[in-house]
Amino acid sequence: MKKNKPKTLKIVLVLFILSIIGIVTVIYINYRNLIKNPEKLITEFKPGVDMTIDDIHQTATRNGKKEWQLDAASARYFDAEKKVRLDNIGMTFFLEDQQEIHLTANSGTLETESQNVSVQGQVDLKNQDAHLQTEALHYQHKTRFISSKSPVKITGEAFQLSADSMTLDMENGRAVFKGNVQGTFSDDFTL
Repeated sequence: MKKNKPKTLKIVLVLFILSIIGIVTVIYINYRNLIKNPEKLITEFKPGVDMTIDDIHQTATRNGKKEWQLDAASARYFDAEKKVRLDNIGMTFFLEDQQEIHLTANSGTLETESQNVSVQGQVDLKNQDAHLQTEALHYQHKTRFISSKSPVKITGEAFQLSADSMTLDMENGRAVFKGNVQGTFSDDFTL
């Protein structure tokens, strides 16, 4: 019996070593396949997407002053287009008079070079005095203009206004409404 134990131990040891060599070989072959085909490693990325990020937060400043802050549930960056596609957006615009304008939308696009932002889908824009609703809105960073070519509805404590399109100059607070402009104003309304 003593002679069988060393033989059995040698067989078990040889089988163990062969198993380890087999496992290492399989891992090495899979690693080589991933190096040759990196798209297998990055299966979550959609075609044409260079990067995908969850829970994004970005702040834009000019001359040391915060101009806007953006949060989104997810972002897909396309380097060739220099654009970021965003989902479930929340933005805050900071005005000179310390007021804030808050925006929410289902989705949108941030142009990385110009910092312009376009949003669509249940767009809400609110400040302390008014609430604007529309389906699409565009923010032009250089001029700080907000515009909508979609119908807008604006409500406040003492007024209600609707129009086919609008622009808002955030620097001076001036808004222009065009097309089918209708409104109601209560006696409490002041400019």
